Order: sequence, then structure tokens, then C-alpha cells
Amino acid sequence: RCVTCRESDLKQTLEELPHTDLVITYGRSYDKMRDIVPDNIPLTSYALLFGRQKGDLELFAEGARTLHSLTEDSRVLIQEGCTLGSAHRDVGHVKIPRELRKAIGENLHIDYSYGLDLPEDISQYDLVILCAGCAISRRTVQSHIAICREAGVPIANFGTVLSELAGMLDRCMRDISI
Repeated sequence: RCVTCRESDLKQTLEELPHTDLVITYGRSYDKMRDIVPDNIPLTSYALLFGRQKGDLELFAEGARTLHSLTEDSRVLIQEGCTLGSAHRDVGHVKIPRELRKAIGENLHIDYSYGLDLPEDISQYDLVILCAGCAISRRTVQSHIAICREAGVPIANFGTVLSELAGMLDRCMRDISI
């Protein structure tokens, strides 16, 4: 059975269920989920599932782990493939940049790109962060991966970056293998 609930009701929902096989959340909620979802219950996000379905989740995780080697002099590209509403923009324009600057430094240079194409020269970037990919095709995501590989630029997606910044990437990667 699939049960949906609000974030505010999750703790009670988990207490009421005799067994939970998996919790799927939004990547922007990892900080809250860490305190609510016990370690024995698998946890992942929509962005990680899309990363697995359309991209290369291991490669995205590898890219997210490079966050620890970035400095304030680094350049990051956040690539959004669609024009979804403000909640989506809040993740790519507010939450991720805020968390990156908190972890790396306020002077971290972040550029934004929209649509199906990456900028012509991505070799200037130390990391490319793709959106979850929910509104773009697998072919487009695979194309972005190929371009980044050819340029030698690490690539991640929103889910792997948010889970790494929350200190939960290893857990969520373990849990998504079910």
C-alpha cells in the first residue's frame, strides 16, 4: 500500500503503520526527515528516484561528494530543465545556493541556466547541478551527462546535492537500492 501524508503528519503516520518499506520525500526536506524517519526505515527523495531512472545516480552521487573539495573560488552551474512554479525555483534559487554558500563560503560563484541546453562552455565550472529532471526526457539528462563527462566536469542533481549537504547521501543511496 502507498500512504501519503504531510510532513507534519509523518511521525504519527509512521507510528500507526505496522511496517514501512520506504519513505519518499522532497529533497528540500532532508533536514526534517533525519529527525522523523528512523534509520531502519529506508528513505529517499523524488530527485534521487528520477536520478536513478533518467540519469546515472552513482555518477550524480560522485558529483555531489565533490562539494567538499569546492572553495569560494569555485564556479557552480545550476541547470533547470523546466519552468515550473515558485516552489521549484525556491530549491534551485534559494535553498541550494544558500546551503552551498553556508558550507563552502559566501563568495562561491553560482550561475543559472534554464531549458534543455547547457551553456556552450561548461569547462569553466567545477560542478554542474541538474534539477531532478521530472519535466525533461531521459535523453536530455543523458546528453547533459555526456557533455559533462567530455568536459571533465563533475555532475550532480538536486537530490544528491541536498542529501549530501544534509549529511544523508550515503543513507539515501543505500536505501534507494531496494
